[in-house]
Amino acid sequence: MKKLLHACMLTLGIWSSAQTTIISPTVNNGGFESGTTGWTVVNGTETNKWQVDSNAAAGFSGTNAAYISNSASAPYANAYTTGSTSTTFLYQDVTFPAGEVKINLSFKLLVQGESDIDGDYDYLRVYLVPTTYTPSAGSVPSTITYPKNWFYNLKGSSWTNQNINITNIGNTSSPVTMRLVFMWTNDSLFGTQPPAAIDDVTLTSSAPGNFISVATGNWGTAATWDANAVPTPLDNVTVDTGHVVTINASGQAA
Repeated sequence: MKKLLHACMLTLGIWSSAQTTIISPTVNNGGFESGTTGWTVVNGTETNKWQVDSNAAAGFSGTNAAYISNSASAPYANAYTTGSTSTTFLYQDVTFPAGEVKINLSFKLLVQGESDIDGDYDYLRVYLVPTTYTPSAGSVPSTITYPKNWFYNLKGSSWTNQNINITNIGNTSSPVTMRLVFMWTNDSLFGTQPPAAIDDVTLTSSAPGNFISVATGNWGTAATWDANAVPTPLDNVTVDTGHVVTINASGQAA
């Protein structure tokens, strides 16, 4: 299905393009080079715990990464005991400025775990939740109560780059503080090593950008727009007089 936008100077609002770096490898310890500074660790008495150290599998940045370990003391191996049920957390409270409704979370990830046709058992889940929720070791938060969550496991034996675009957190007119939570959970049966390891956590927020067409073309083609980039559903778009911008309704937002 195609839609055509044309002729009429379609304008969807006026905003600035400010951006705030909330977490990065060098801001608020997103690279874990300062240990757990800025982060809260909730391990309780679980066997498989979050550690910040240097013994994750090669491929992370700098000296440290955050990862799951079953080691009782240093050096902390990036391995888990598959026969011991565990649910543990690493989190940081973050504030999104008013009007900066375009939010992006990225991080490096190494994770295996366990899933089969009957369900998911050993995995990392990332949540963005209200600060009224405090993680408790051994207890998995409801994905219905907290719908802003993202699931990861069985990503192979190499580090991968993960990227999440987040919308609708309620900061259109005033700042909002939320809790960014990384949870590892596993059951007491099988599993593939290694468990979760993360590094270079980066969280940014920005106001919607302003895009003006410079030629007739596809919405998803960067050359269609003056910024030489593709607008997101939250950006403000003007289709200039005489241009026709084609939107693939199955893959693009109008």
